[in-house]
Amino acid sequence: MRESNNKLTCSIAPSGKENKYMDLMRTAVRMLDIEPLPGKKRGSADYIWHHWIEKFDSLSVIKLLAATKKKIIWNVHNKIPHDIRNTQKAKKIMISMASIAHKIVIHCQESVEIIKDLCPNNPDILSKIVYVPHPNYIGIYGSEKSENHLRNDKLSLCFFGKIKAYKNIELLISAINELDFDDVELKIIGRCWDTKYFQDLIGENKHIKTNFRFIADEEIPEISANCHLFVFPYNLESSLNSGATLLAFSYGRSVISSLTGTLADIQDKSMFFSYTYNNPVEHKEALKQQIISIRDKYKGCYNDLLLLGGKCREYVAKNNSLEQVSKQLTLVFDSKEKAPKNIKTQFACLRLRLLFPWLKISSLFRKASHIFQHH
Repeated sequence: MRESNNKLTCSIAPSGKENKYMDLMRTAVRMLDIEPLPGKKRGSADYIWHHWIEKFDSLSVIKLLAATKKKIIWNVHNKIPHDIRNTQKAKKIMISMASIAHKIVIHCQESVEIIKDLCPNNPDILSKIVYVPHPNYIGIYGSEKSENHLRNDKLSLCFFGKIKAYKNIELLISAINELDFDDVELKIIGRCWDTKYFQDLIGENKHIKTNFRFIADEEIPEISANCHLFVFPYNLESSLNSGATLLAFSYGRSVISSLTGTLADIQDKSMFFSYTYNNPVEHKEALKQQIISIRDKYKGCYNDLLLLGGKCREYVAKNNSLEQVSKQLTLVFDSKEKAPKNIKTQFACLRLRLLFPWLKISSLFRKASHIFQHH
């Protein structure tokens, strides 16, 4: 073991405490005897590990990161950022991050193709890629509940999470409305920006129930226990990894979902119900067909779907444990050399002034400081 003052350190951003995924990654880093630091302490870190940086609006931030001479880790989460208009700028930021990164962390193999498309004919960038499994959430939100109110004669579907455009809730509501099965119910649970809009879409359909509010962490086991399947009709133009799928699996529930990179990596696809599509019309029809097929196979014995959920839990317990995560992270934190202590952000800004005299360095410094501290 290293002495505490000689430990390697890694600044991980964003550093919001409410993000369980980030908490788990910090734990995995500690398992390697590396001390995780918040983003605001990047100046003293040996590594800087960035998540969702493609959401930022300035390439100057990337240049600042490169000028620090730190070992930069870029974690790929999406094909492009969700809910963003200027996709070209986002792609430029992703290309820049791929160029300056010491390592590129991916959670599914489809990410390799995304990076190939961004940086064609560039074997040096591809050599930086390290697959690290997305951690499971078993026990993270409390113990799994065995008791439930499920019925064999009623298929209970659930969408859970913040209601956002890329999650295609409108399409899901439309599909359930068109099917109009008496023995299929849909629960939509999560914070919503416009409850009236969605209530109007649902209309008089008594088979769709909503609970539009913030859901506390400790409620997740109860929500999971009282549905047969979660439904995630994600937009595949942007979606790549699915933490929600890992959460469902962790609490013993299978999913109906568009074929994200997370699901594509699982060899045994009989554990869940996935589909692909080329346009919104195909998407709705493919989703409806999955529900029809499930109903045809399990009608009258819907509780048998919980057996699939058990297989899903076993899968992520084996393949997405913190032990597996930390094992792969050894390939990311492959250097035991600490960064020179005299390289601070101020020196990086001076370097930027020399390299890019047209940049407003003072405003850049403030922007970078804000990003690292608050994202």
